[in-house]
Amino acid sequence: MMQALSLLDSIESLKNRVKVDLYFSYFNRMKKSLFLLLFLFTGVCINTIKAQDSLFFYKSGKIIYRTTVYSVDSLTYFSPKDYSTSRSNLVFENIRSNPQLSLFARMIQIAGYENKLDSVTVWAPMDNALSEINLSDTALVKRVVNNHIAKTKIWSTYPYSAMMVNMLNSKRYVFATSPGYSMGGYTISTPNIFVASSVVHVLNGYLPYTKNIWEYIMQEPGHDLLKAYINSHNKTVTNSSTGVTTTTNDLADLLSFTNNESLTYSVLVPSDEAWTDAYNKLLPYCASPDNQGDAAKLAIIHNNFFKGRINTASDSIYTSTSGYKLNTPKTMLDGTQATNVSNGNIINVSHLKMYDPEYWNKTIKVEAQSVAYLDSLRSNYSSTITNYLDGNSTPYVTYVPTTISSIAVLYARFPIPNTLSTKYNIYCNFVPSTVNDTTDKRPYKVKFYLTYIDANGTLVKNAGFDINRQLTTTSSQIASFTTNGVAPTRMLVAQNFEFPYSNIVCGFPASGTSASNPLGKVNVFLKVQNAASSTVADRLTYNRTIRIDSIILEPVQ
Repeated sequence: MMQALSLLDSIESLKNRVKVDLYFSYFNRMKKSLFLLLFLFTGVCINTIKAQDSLFFYKSGKIIYRTTVYSVDSLTYFSPKDYSTSRSNLVFENIRSNPQLSLFARMIQIAGYENKLDSVTVWAPMDNALSEINLSDTALVKRVVNNHIAKTKIWSTYPYSAMMVNMLNSKRYVFATSPGYSMGGYTISTPNIFVASSVVHVLNGYLPYTKNIWEYIMQEPGHDLLKAYINSHNKTVTNSSTGVTTTTNDLADLLSFTNNESLTYSVLVPSDEAWTDAYNKLLPYCASPDNQGDAAKLAIIHNNFFKGRINTASDSIYTSTSGYKLNTPKTMLDGTQATNVSNGNIINVSHLKMYDPEYWNKTIKVEAQSVAYLDSLRSNYSSTITNYLDGNSTPYVTYVPTTISSIAVLYARFPIPNTLSTKYNIYCNFVPSTVNDTTDKRPYKVKFYLTYIDANGTLVKNAGFDINRQLTTTSSQIASFTTNGVAPTRMLVAQNFEFPYSNIVCGFPASGTSASNPLGKVNVFLKVQNAASSTVADRLTYNRTIRIDSIILEPVQ
């Protein structure tokens, strides 16, 4: 009797006749290598193979199966897509045939996933766990289904006691193999059901969908003013050639709060009441040549995003993505409510002490070593970071000139982010030469220059300070200042200097001169320049190698 030989029939036959796991080691990798070669000898003709023909299966140039075939009328070839669909259907039928999984099978159908179950792991919840799911809510059903299918095959022979599993929706849950099998804290009643190229685990419970930080901010009520400000930074662009539309948000990118499920963050989310209170307090300090209201709104939230999970009951130090240090969270966050989300936690605040002037109008300290990569004229000096100052592990930077040219003057230029439109006393902290050589008591001779936006909204570059520590653009009036040669010097650069405009930035930019995003652009710089000449007299009197610890801006109350 003539019979059709379909490729699916041959697969089932091969599983019994060859010691090769075709499902898991061969056909599952068909997209990466040549899938199937059939060599038919003797009497081969189109659509007809005579008796006693030979049928060979090859993999990577080696014969993995051969046999003499009788009475074969035709061969049927399936595309990889057809195989994926066939295998997916096998997985779906296996789930649907299990009386404990009828509800989940129905949800797979509603979500349209019957043909999307190839080469995955399905964590199938039992019916009693899904009894409260409204099957008429298609969006909810699809979220649940996506939340129970992993992108890769995972079974209980995994060699570790626990692993983090990424689901189709990128949510992450812990799969534990000891003690006992569990997923996301729920017991696995029946593990390791191998179907086609997939694995099914029957789960005694279901993994509830948990919003991430972005979803929480965008979907939960109570903080509409925050939401509106974030959405005001959405930018939608349509690709003219593909027609694909994408939406980006520079604020979210710079402050690092996105849909990324693999990173963990904590966010202080002000209620509308807290937002209004903060806005009224910050507005006078956030003068801007562009939009003072937007500058105040940025000031409200630019210190609110932190890497990792904040423990509101501790006084550990947490650093925000903009560089702000939250030193006393137990005190600062007293009375707040924390909500866990899939990629961190949300701390809801109705009033936050950090919005009071004594907390946010704080001393600004720029450590020299943290911005050494922004220094200018690198070809004229070399710089090294040393972790020692007065017996403490306080780093400082040593700038060593590589030329004695009077033209190529050594200087370091420090960006100063997050200045407010208020008055500051500006200092530069120097480390003496004796810290390295006790016999070298030469002081440093330096000049200072400030870059900032003036009252006219114009960027003033490198205005110098005169002998009275007042700004001047007349080069002959720019004064030189001398440090102490044997002790650390906290040198006053300017007293009661008032910035006409604020300069709140998101994070710390890779380059202070970059204009790629105005939210990340620093426009305040202090330049410290070596004023000792290359003459023999000056080289004997002053050390042209300069050591700087930090730049300090203290607000004048």
